[in-house]
Amino acid sequence: MPNQRDISVRVDGIDPSVAIENPSNALELSSRLEESSAEGHGVIPIGGGTRLTVGGAPSKYDIALNIGKLNSIVSHNPADLTCTVEAGITLENLRSVLSEHGQFLAIDSPFPDQATVGGVIASNAPGFLKWQLAHPRDSVIGMEVALPNGTLIKSGGQVVKNVSGYDMARLHIGAFGNLGVITKVSFKLTPKPVREATLDIEFDEISLAYDFAQEVYKSYVMPLSLICSHDFEKSSSGCKSLVRIGGRERALKRQIDLIREIGRRNHSTSIEIIDQPESDRLWIDVLNQTVKSVDSGEYIKINTRSSCTPSEVEHAVRIIGSSLENTGCLLSINSEPGFGAIFCTIRFPRTQLRDESIGVIRKLRESLHEIESWLIVEDLPVEWKSALDVWDREQISSIKLMESLKATYDPDFVLSPGRFVTFQ
Repeated sequence: MPNQRDISVRVDGIDPSVAIENPSNALELSSRLEESSAEGHGVIPIGGGTRLTVGGAPSKYDIALNIGKLNSIVSHNPADLTCTVEAGITLENLRSVLSEHGQFLAIDSPFPDQATVGGVIASNAPGFLKWQLAHPRDSVIGMEVALPNGTLIKSGGQVVKNVSGYDMARLHIGAFGNLGVITKVSFKLTPKPVREATLDIEFDEISLAYDFAQEVYKSYVMPLSLICSHDFEKSSSGCKSLVRIGGRERALKRQIDLIREIGRRNHSTSIEIIDQPESDRLWIDVLNQTVKSVDSGEYIKINTRSSCTPSEVEHAVRIIGSSLENTGCLLSINSEPGFGAIFCTIRFPRTQLRDESIGVIRKLRESLHEIESWLIVEDLPVEWKSALDVWDREQISSIKLMESLKATYDPDFVLSPGRFVTFQ
């Protein structure tokens, strides 16, 4: 494995006040956590540093716990399609090893060369690679976690069907390191397609793109990824669909022909076939655009994330578009019609006052609440966080559950204080 990467441990402009810890293994990490807990320090786990802008500003930040040295593949059983890895291995390094055996992990993330497996799982990083699986938790079959007091616990294992009752590993998926630090993960794997391609299909109307997407899902096509992409700066009504498919040559050709026919039936204006490696780069670029707040030129960029029932995705996209009309903002949206996920990039005029911009977000959020959706703001300027609940906690019922779990697992607020659960 390559040497540990140099990454920033600064979170929302704050550096750790006491130390940066770089444990070499899980036992060393658990020992550091035990010491930090006893001393009353606030600890923030650091993976690849690609998701540190997500969440509230830390209320206490004493120790940066860098997991980058925990980057080994513990075991890989190609015959059983399973593997166990340490949490600090990057997604790209794991992909490279699995690819040599004709296998892949049905999880992707922005910046795969930096993002660690533990960070991707803990932060529920956005990813469009679904392959019949709606969520990263569907690929996780076991986990080792260091609790805030340093205790190492294990759940599941390296066998696909080995969990009876509730799988405790699920508590830590999307928990942002609030309940424990992931040290190892066991995955079930998938055979790698012989060949992949992406079809870029243009439509003049948003409704046509969503009709196309629904028809694809009802067909014999089995997309690796499918999104509808809108750039409202270029067109208020136009839309395109990106469909990623894979398989052997004949199967891939059949899928391409079927997608073309579905596109024609739904009045597509153009269809472009993109082969590898351009297809791979395209999806990395699309994912990277869903993250990282960037201030540039005349605009301040923020990124949001929403979810609704698949049948409401088109309606939600139209609500978002109409809510931002005449606000001076630029908007682009990538949505997953099959899974109900919506990712927005909103560019606010730099001349607009902070409170005015936050008011726009709140009104947008209220509009989505009417269809029982929610809006998480994942990337935004640090100075906005004191005036805006980034988590939309009044709408997301699971936040209340997380508060209860936090009180049980980490009553002293050792891990990531203030970043996710903020009561104390």
